[in-house]
Amino acid sequence: MRRALLSMLVSVLVACGGSDSGDARPTGPISATGPSAVTPVDSLSFGAEGVCASGGTNVGISAVAVFSADVSNLCSMALANQSKANSRAIMLMVIRGALNTPPGVPPGKYTITQDPTGTTVVTLAAAAVDSTDASCAGTSVDATSGTIWLDSTSGGRVTGAVDAMLADGSHLGGTFDAPACAISLPVADLCAGTWVPPGGTCVP
Repeated sequence: MRRALLSMLVSVLVACGGSDSGDARPTGPISATGPSAVTPVDSLSFGAEGVCASGGTNVGISAVAVFSADVSNLCSMALANQSKANSRAIMLMVIRGALNTPPGVPPGKYTITQDPTGTTVVTLAAAAVDSTDASCAGTSVDATSGTIWLDSTSGGRVTGAVDAMLADGSHLGGTFDAPACAISLPVADLCAGTWVPPGGTCVP
């Protein structure tokens, strides 16, 4: 998942915008059905914060991410910079930006959208299913609409729910309880819109 993140946040903070909303909340474990079907067996979460500069404007960015994949020992693989061949992962991300200082990502209900919303604090929520082939080459199918609920982002885990439709017609929904993983996402990557740490060694 990549976006022109910094430029979008700056433009909305300067121009001002809308608010978050959401619909019926799903129950049951997180999964995806349809062409991008996946039944996760493990999950992880991580956060990132930093201050990005763009055209003379400093934007503080805070992010919370949840990965749920059909791969065991997900955190250990991530910390070892490994990618699993022939796998699929559900990825959820909520990013908030404000002038000068990272605003944090509190519990709440966040609308999945292609454009950030907000006024003094702007928000971008996104979801996708990423797949790898036998050589770990990746493809991503993004959500076009939906809602992410964050119940808790503290205590060593991120809990909540998601309900979303993907671009290929797949449905993504269910609850998640993702323990924190000590993944480090460089601020430069976050500012550039790279939401996912780069994959390394391909593991069959």
